[in-house]
Amino acid sequence: LNKGVTGVFNFLNESRVIDINNVDWGCRNKSKLWRYNLHYFDYLNEVDRSEEEKLALLDSWVGSNCIGKEDAWEPYTVSLRIVNWIWYFYKRKLSDSNLDISLYNQSAWLYNNIEYHILANHILKNAKALIFSGTYFNDREAKKWRQKGLGIFISEVNEQILADGGHCEKSPMYHCIVLEDCLDVINLIKTNRLRVDKLNYKLLRSKTMHALQFLENIIDLNDDIPLFNDSAFGISMEPKELFNYGNKVLGFRVSNASNSDYVKKLPESGYYVIKNKKWFCIIDCGEVSPPYQPGHTHCDILSYELMLNNKRMIVDTGVHGYNNGDLRNYSRKTSSHNTVVIDGKEQSEIWGAFRVARRARIYNALLTQLDDRIVFKGSYAPYWNKNRIIHERSIVFNCSNEWVIVDEIKGSGKHRVESYVHIHPDFCVIQNDRVFKFIFNGRIVAELCVDNNINTSLERGLYFPEFGKKIHNSVIKMSIITQLPGNITYKIRMT
Repeated sequence: LNKGVTGVFNFLNESRVIDINNVDWGCRNKSKLWRYNLHYFDYLNEVDRSEEEKLALLDSWVGSNCIGKEDAWEPYTVSLRIVNWIWYFYKRKLSDSNLDISLYNQSAWLYNNIEYHILANHILKNAKALIFSGTYFNDREAKKWRQKGLGIFISEVNEQILADGGHCEKSPMYHCIVLEDCLDVINLIKTNRLRVDKLNYKLLRSKTMHALQFLENIIDLNDDIPLFNDSAFGISMEPKELFNYGNKVLGFRVSNASNSDYVKKLPESGYYVIKNKKWFCIIDCGEVSPPYQPGHTHCDILSYELMLNNKRMIVDTGVHGYNNGDLRNYSRKTSSHNTVVIDGKEQSEIWGAFRVARRARIYNALLTQLDDRIVFKGSYAPYWNKNRIIHERSIVFNCSNEWVIVDEIKGSGKHRVESYVHIHPDFCVIQNDRVFKFIFNGRIVAELCVDNNINTSLERGLYFPEFGKKIHNSVIKMSIITQLPGNITYKIRMT
C-alpha cells in the first residue's frame, strides 16, 4: 500500500511519484511490466488511497488513452483493468456515464482481440473479463461477451488444470493467479445466478477444487509457495487467502493431513513433496510446459527447495523481472537452480525473455516410501544429448535428520559436471574443505558434506524472492571432470 501519499505508486519494488493532475501514463523510464501495473488499476483496492485520487485516476485514464495505445490497450492489460473497474464500481455503487462508456468500449474491443496467439493464463484473463463485463452490462452485445467468455473459460480450465490439480505453466505463482480467477468466476456465477450448463459448471467446480488441493499439497511449513519457474512472492493472493475464498465459494476445507507427515506425488506437474515436522522438501521433475507456451519455464529439472524448522534453507533463485537482460537470464539458467550443469550447457535451449527452443526430455520420476526412508529418483536428457547423456538424481531421506543426494551422469566420453546448491541469504555458510556449515542466528543448524574427490567452492549468487528485489546469497558449487559414467554425492543433515 502507498500509505495515503497522493500520487505514489509502488510496483515490483519500484516507487514513483506521479502528478495526479497530469498523469504520465507512458512512464518510459520504467519497465514494461511496471507500466502494465499502472494500467491494471489494482490500486483501486488500496484502502489508504483516497477516493478522490482514485476517481481522478479513472478520469485521467479515459481522457489520455485512446483505443490502441501501447501498454494501455494490450489485451491482458485491458482484461485486468476491466475486472478491477467493475469490482470498484460495484462496491462503491458508482454510476458515471463517461466511465461506463469507456468500460463498454474496452469490453467490445477485448471481445475482438482475444489472445489466442498466447493462450495459457492470458486467455483465461481475457475470458474472465468478458464474463464480468457481460454480467455488468445488460444488452445484446453484453450477452455475447458473457457467452463467449464462459465458453472460453470453461474449455481452457479443462485443459489448463492438470489431472493432479496443477496449472499447466507449472509456476506456483501463476497457479495461484489462475485459481483466484476460477474462484472469481464461480463466485460471479453463483451471485448473479448466471445460466451455465450443469456439466460445464460441475467441471469448473471440480477443477477448482483440485487446484485448491494441489496448492495445499505444495505449500511449505509456513504456507508459502515454492519459487519454481517464474514465481515470486507478493504477486498473487496468499495461499491462506485462497483457501478462505475457496471455503466461502465452494466449501473447501484444508485437510488435517496438512499438519502431519506426508509424501505427495504430483506427476502431471512434476512436483514431489516430502514433509515431516522438521523438514519440508519439494522436488521439480516436470517437462517444459505447456509445449505451445513455455515462456515462464526455467532450467530447473531435478532442482529442489529444502526447509528446516520452518525456515527456508535451500532455495530456488526466483525471478527478478521480465525484461530481457542479465537478471532475467540469470534466473532462468541451469546453474541458478539446485541441480547439475554438464559441460556448462543449459538443460533446455532458452533465449529471449520468454523463449524456449529445443527442450530437455524427462525419462522418469518416482517417489517411494519405505519403512525407514523415503526415496525419490528422477532422470532426464538435456536437449543437446550427445553421447546419450542422462542425468539421474536420487534423493534419499532417512526420516530423521539426513538427506543423501546422488547425481549420476550416464553416457560416454569425458565431461565437466557441476552441481549447485543455493542457500537462503538469512544463513551464513562456512566452508571447511568438503564440509559446509549453515549458521542461523549465530548457531550451526545443519551441514552439507561432499564425498571425496569432488572439487568444492563457496560462491556468491543472487536470490530474487520478489519482483525487483535482488539479494546476494551463498552458493555451494561441487565439480568434477570425469569419464562417464560419473557421480557427485553429498549429504545434508541437521546438527
